[in-house]
Amino acid sequence: MTRAGALRSLAAAEVNGLSKDMLVAQVAVFLDQPDMADFPIVEFRKLNRWEFTDHLVKMYDEKRFNAPIIKNAILRYALESPRPAAAELIKRVRKDDPERIQELEEELKSDNKWTIWELTSLAYVSY
Repeated sequence: MTRAGALRSLAAAEVNGLSKDMLVAQVAVFLDQPDMADFPIVEFRKLNRWEFTDHLVKMYDEKRFNAPIIKNAILRYALESPRPAAAELIKRVRKDDPERIQELEEELKSDNKWTIWELTSLAYVSY
């Protein structure tokens, strides 16, 4: 099963009675997998699940999460998180790479904020 397929399966489970909190807990296990971490980070940002902020800030400095897609996902999350640790990370990165932060801020302005759960749920709407 692909990474996106795993998240879509969990999204479909919500339609079948699982709560969003249960789904978030199951998807959170992917955070510590470098080949999958970007997917839950994006979804948690879109869901405003800021309880992962401290964990993601620590991940940002870990060598195994050096892939640009993961770094950028963490920075987008941090740009929207109201937690102090997120603001500190953004301040630190902005000092070293202000263009990167500016680009990510611009990207966020056009982000539609639809989550994989919402998009998948649309497929189950009956007419």
